[in-house]
Amino acid sequence: NKDYFPNKSIVMGVGGALDFVSGHVKRAPCWMRKIGLEWVYRVIQQPWRIGRIITAVPLFTIAALWYQFKHYDRTN
Repeated sequence: NKDYFPNKSIVMGVGGALDFVSGHVKRAPCWMRKIGLEWVYRVIQQPWRIGRIITAVPLFTIAALWYQFKHYDRTN
């Protein structure tokens, strides 16, 4: 949606944060957040999100690795 705001230099996606702020969805227990498993709690609460998560995680990993490969300094 960044293209809808051509005069803005910074655009931030807040995603699920609005659900938490509005009180619509409870946050995961502190111990789950500390070990990075808040997403598991979210999937348990909202199982219809699993398809998007399963697709996004591998795609992001591949994109991040590809970026690192393309920008790797081979002169050192």
